[in-house]
Amino acid sequence: MKVLLGLIFLTLSVTIASANEFRVEGYGIWIFAHQKFKEVKLGGRVDGGRSCGTLVITAAAETASGERINLKAVAHDAGRSTIIQGESKAVSGGVRIWTVTDVKVLCRNP
Repeated sequence: MKVLLGLIFLTLSVTIASANEFRVEGYGIWIFAHQKFKEVKLGGRVDGGRSCGTLVITAAAETASGERINLKAVAHDAGRSTIIQGESKAVSGGVRIWTVTDVKVLCRNP
């Protein structure tokens, strides 16, 4: 029984991500949207581009069935290699693979 419960928990907590690379306003952005339980979150890296204290990233992600959501994230001290920190967005239904399809950036605090 413990093994069965462990397998069920592992199945429910699987994180699935598909990464894409974008070139936006001089920034190299390697980004993915991953789902864990009922939340989707952006992650990845920003390389190059002009110096920016807070780079706000807005991205669209979609599933193979056409479900689409918009997500936001930030990269602090952009202009060098930095990690993207995304906010979570609640979704309904089971775990799905999300693909980032569109990325926009806005520099705050240049």
